[in-house]
Amino acid sequence: MNIKVNRYNDTYSAKWNRFIMQSANGTFMHLRDYMDYHKHLFTDHSLMIHVDHELVAVLPAHEKWDTLLSHDGLTYGGIIFCSKLSRDKIKQVIKAVCHYAHTYGFVWLQIRPVPDFYMNMGEDVLWHLTKECKIDVRRAYTSVITLPMNVATWSHGRRWGLKKAQKAELKIEETQSFELYWKEVLIPNLMIEHNSCPVHSLEEISHLSKQNPGHIRQFNIYHSNELLAGITIFETPQVVKTQYIAATPKGKKLHALDLLLYHLGTVVFHQKKFMDMGTSYTGFQSQKLNKGLLYWKESLGALSMIQRTYRIKLSLNLKMVKESNF
Repeated sequence: MNIKVNRYNDTYSAKWNRFIMQSANGTFMHLRDYMDYHKHLFTDHSLMIHVDHELVAVLPAHEKWDTLLSHDGLTYGGIIFCSKLSRDKIKQVIKAVCHYAHTYGFVWLQIRPVPDFYMNMGEDVLWHLTKECKIDVRRAYTSVITLPMNVATWSHGRRWGLKKAQKAELKIEETQSFELYWKEVLIPNLMIEHNSCPVHSLEEISHLSKQNPGHIRQFNIYHSNELLAGITIFETPQVVKTQYIAATPKGKKLHALDLLLYHLGTVVFHQKKFMDMGTSYTGFQSQKLNKGLLYWKESLGALSMIQRTYRIKLSLNLKMVKESNF
């Protein structure tokens, strides 16, 4: 078996994108059309792994000091594999990536893979390495709702709010424009509630939506043409992620988000498997839990699922990876 690891450059963009679309565990967020929107913020060091001249895996990654990371600019990164790759070849690919990173001079390899519930592979293959190697594993918890949404799993207060919203003659629309929601609802809400701004600017989310058609969608809810609330959806084959959720004071009073979420979970995306409500920490890479936010998600029937981040000390683990038998 001949394995070759190459560093990605822009001449491979089309090949990379074709591979992601046919992979076992990739999503549109691994496409270069998505990743490269903020490439000025990162020193890209993505990898392409070939076995016997066939592309079998890619690693969206960037370098930061002595660490190769996958990926601080994405919700998740991970080694993305082709469909139906054997366990032995997966093991060899992981070994080759570790060897490349060590040879290049990196001390650490840090990977935050796609969460299990997103994948067609059915499992996080890196998890098996922890049985054989000294790997630090950080666990974060993301709130997930099984679809189609079942209102019986909602709290009494949420069900009451839904009924109130249903009586208020609210109107739900999908729109191609993000401007009204960003300027009148999302940005003011984040400033008041968290003294922060959206991760994506209006220009960035508009650009990404055009570059990734069908994957980034905006749903708004109105009362007499007044925008009350909105949800920005990142759509993948099995999962819809609520990337941004916000409401105006009037929208909160009328429980507009209860109705909008119910509509998305029972009508628009009822054939999907899960709705990913995201983590409930106070900031990017923070370990401080926002208990109020978590309670709100749980009141909608959300359960916590694990998202792991692996940190591998290459000099310690290279031999162990080579000898592991998972």
